[in-house]
Amino acid sequence: QVKYSAVSFGPFGTEFTLRAGDESVKIRTSLLGRHIPSLVSLCAAVSLELGVSLKDIAVAVEDLPQVEHRLQLIKNGDVTVIDDAYNSNTQGAKNALEVLREFDGTRIIITPGLVELGEEEENANYDLGRSVTGCADYAYFVGARAQTLKNGAIDSGMDENKVFVCGSLAEAVEKSGAIGGKKTVLFENDLPDNL
Repeated sequence: QVKYSAVSFGPFGTEFTLRAGDESVKIRTSLLGRHIPSLVSLCAAVSLELGVSLKDIAVAVEDLPQVEHRLQLIKNGDVTVIDDAYNSNTQGAKNALEVLREFDGTRIIITPGLVELGEEEENANYDLGRSVTGCADYAYFVGARAQTLKNGAIDSGMDENKVFVCGSLAEAVEKSGAIGGKKTVLFENDLPDNL
């Protein structure tokens, strides 16, 4: 039976301990997310059945390439970007915020919120705004859903002086760029407002 424990996230990606029987290895992958350890565990169970050693599995996992725009880590000096631009679902957004919460330095989210949810859209974006509190130090909400997102963030206790409504992605990037020092910026969803 394959199990995992001690999961952590950071600029290195995702790290955890993988255990199979009496053996264990430390796994580190550039892939990010709460779902990564369970996916790796499933693949490890199959690989072990095929005769691959736990050590070789750890090496292979370390070499897994990131998926563009899906919790993709991009580092540039003191700035780490988590590019989750292709995500547009509620669970994925909460997963991304959970990852952001674990990073050191100033944590920033830039998002237009969630789209194409029909009559659930407003509530989903309000809830997303609430979820930002405690995970991000600054929030830049963009476009048509920005006020709903902001209301959720402020209603859950986020400092109103650190929550911004922006008319465009360019405006949000410019404003957030004024924050100096070590920082992590999560770009959560980039779907246009006209969907």
